[in-house]
Amino acid sequence: TNNLLLTSEAGSLYLTGATNLGILGEAAARGAVSIDSTASAGGVKIRVADADGIAVIGNQSEDTFVKITAHGTPANEKIAVTNSAGTAADAIGLVAGAGGITIMQAAGKALSLTNADSDLSMTFTDASGTGDAVALLNTNGTGAAAIDIQAAAGGMDFTFAGGASKGVDFNAAGTTSLSINNAAQGGVGIGVVP
Repeated sequence: TNNLLLTSEAGSLYLTGATNLGILGEAAARGAVSIDSTASAGGVKIRVADADGIAVIGNQSEDTFVKITAHGTPANEKIAVTNSAGTAADAIGLVAGAGGITIMQAAGKALSLTNADSDLSMTFTDASGTGDAVALLNTNGTGAAAIDIQAAAGGMDFTFAGGASKGVDFNAAGTTSLSINNAAQGGVGIGVVP
């Protein structure tokens, strides 16, 4: 039947290669799963060298993969989830069916959600203090709702800090602007600037 069964009844099982060790499955005609790694009562661990190890789960064309790159230099350690050829609306899907999703960046770094042309983006910048910023950008959209914020069944709350230099500005490029700010007497000033 051309099967190879490796069994360890009471201990560990090791496959060691002095240079490279390859496990190749070519059983497409006999089922969709050519290589199945299953731990019925424990976990499965894949580890690479700390200095320059790379772990890849992907297809043979190398256009759809999860890549974990370890490196001795922290700036070069990376995790990449890539789908280069997929054209579906959910080419990469991140789903939590019964819980939440947390995305967190380190202090002093930025988190960006952007398109391939970098003309649509939402960016959260942590500048360790007064430089912290959140930016929502649509560079090329010309529609009436190029950026659309709606509260279908509730209100909207815009809150800004006190001080004469703080406020909320609505600007139309090259025409007029609406500015809501703290007036000198502690009230609210609303002005239209031509």
